[in-house]
Amino acid sequence: MTIGAVVLARLSSTRLPAKAFRDIAGKELLLHIVDNLSACRKLDKVIVATSIQPEDDEIERFCNRNDILCFRGSLNNVAERFLNASRFYDLTHTVRINGDNLFANPELVDSICQKAHEGFDFVSNVPGRTFPVGMSVELIETQLYEHLYSQFSEDSHFEHVTSYLYQNDSSLKKCYIKNPVAKEAAGVPLAVDTKYDLQVVRAIFDAGFKASYSIDLKSLAQRYKKLRSNMSFTGKYGPLLIAEIGGNHEGDFDYAKKLTELAIESDADIIKFQIYSGNTLVNPVESPDRHKHFKKFELSRQQYVELAKLVTSSGKKFMASIWDADMIDWVDEYNPIYKVGSGDLLAWPLLAELASREKPIILSTGLATEEEVLATVDFLRKCNSLYVDSNYLAVLQCTSMYPIPKSAANLNVMLRLGDLTKASIGYSDHTEGSDALKVAVSMGAKVLEFHFTDDRENKAFRDHKVSLTKDEVHDLIEHSKMVDLLQGNDIKQPVSVEIDSGHVESFRRAVYLVRDLPEGHIVSSEDLTILRPSHGLSSRYVNNIIGLKTTRSIRALEKLRLEDFI
Repeated sequence: MTIGAVVLARLSSTRLPAKAFRDIAGKELLLHIVDNLSACRKLDKVIVATSIQPEDDEIERFCNRNDILCFRGSLNNVAERFLNASRFYDLTHTVRINGDNLFANPELVDSICQKAHEGFDFVSNVPGRTFPVGMSVELIETQLYEHLYSQFSEDSHFEHVTSYLYQNDSSLKKCYIKNPVAKEAAGVPLAVDTKYDLQVVRAIFDAGFKASYSIDLKSLAQRYKKLRSNMSFTGKYGPLLIAEIGGNHEGDFDYAKKLTELAIESDADIIKFQIYSGNTLVNPVESPDRHKHFKKFELSRQQYVELAKLVTSSGKKFMASIWDADMIDWVDEYNPIYKVGSGDLLAWPLLAELASREKPIILSTGLATEEEVLATVDFLRKCNSLYVDSNYLAVLQCTSMYPIPKSAANLNVMLRLGDLTKASIGYSDHTEGSDALKVAVSMGAKVLEFHFTDDRENKAFRDHKVSLTKDEVHDLIEHSKMVDLLQGNDIKQPVSVEIDSGHVESFRRAVYLVRDLPEGHIVSSEDLTILRPSHGLSSRYVNNIIGLKTTRSIRALEKLRLEDFI
């Protein structure tokens, strides 16, 4: 019996490009997985199976540098790649591991391999999700998988590798492994599939997690839940994306539901509304037209609750700017983060009530001076010291007009407010288009808020003009992923493409002699030159050897060593 693990990895992930090489505690994600599997006592081989696409050449080079077995096959037919890797390396049984399963655990893998020795054809810990997502292990007898592969018919069978086995397993002697010791770990999302996931697992390692043969699942689950609560302003793809429906429904509940469904489809992290009563917001005597406007745009309590349930049932977060303190209680259970609009930055009685709830708060700063922003931040922190923590307070640069010219966005203010408040920073957009939002991403915005609509054409209400559509939100997400990929990590060192190309040596210079020198010769600057490639003594040492004596006879242009001089 030869049991091997096949790790399925590629660089073209749509949700987190190049995830295999993302740094976690100083080591690439893929290397973490391979190292974990290499600690298994019942695995004979560990193989990385990637695609034949040119962009995955980098994975093959990575494997070669780290003495990892590598197989290349189809990009989209993942089942075929898995099967052919098993055949190529003569595996009688194959363990399937996804390239985002950072927490592949040796003890768990070995327990599943043991079931193969006991005669089971298919062993899995996936059904019922009693283990965390990201700790999934499946083992299949290779010849049997080859036979079943000929019966695959649906796209999902080829993409997801084992889905057919769960649907048609009557011919399999199967064993499903359960986690009986840590119920709180069931389904905890630890797979590294998005930028948010990456931030979570980095935080877990930064907090002291160490990979080991035996993992304390209870402790890991508790650590995950604690750290996740400190990531209020981390979005699925980087910045927290808030799609503000606001008043774009214009009081039409059916239209509000349509916009909500579209915003959910846009894949924004949060779908946001404004909850108010015209009577408690605007003085009808001093501003009758504005009072009439807000009365027209009101929705009922029950309608807002229905919208909140629609959002949360989709897996997204609901949020609202609450402009009436009496409305906080009934929406509180649906509202994980409070948003304070620019008009309420100085409404300190309302802010004091929000601060008492001890949930993260986002402040928009349109209309305000720097002094007013700092005074409000100070007030919040005096109400509750929790808001000293940047995980609980975000300050957004905002200019309150609809629309504003690009020259009024003043994105540098975002950085200034971050320096002064030490809060998380972000940008609430009222320009037309998405240029300002994209620049804000590049500048390090943690939170992006934008109005959302279905269509800007033939709309009288002003907010539609500054709103993004579903497709434009998708474009913003793609831009955010591209910025994240380009930013990379902050460790300056040669990267693999430089090393594998040989450029570290071929582009750099070394010290060479311009003439043959006898032993005992005292070196002068006239004896030396610096030329590519950097073989032997680096050009940085050229001044160090001037005035030294040669320890042997040396030919012109010969590779030099420090030992050649004394």
